[in-house]
Amino acid sequence: MSIKTRLEKLEQRQPASTPKKWELIGVLNGETEAQAIKRWKANNPDKTEPENIIFLVPFGYEMSEAA
Repeated sequence: MSIKTRLEKLEQRQPASTPKKWELIGVLNGETEAQAIKRWKANNPDKTEPENIIFLVPFGYEMSEAA
């Protein structure tokens, strides 16, 4: 099951009286959550800031220093 499908199912399970929008925001390597939200806002000026955010965080990337 894809992340997008899981997100849709999560939104469907909310009470109808108080639906909240979930947004997937990718965090770039070395970026903070606040920076990711700021970048998301710049890329989506027509959308309001989501009430619920799932951050997609990269892992397994190691920076090696040349000796």
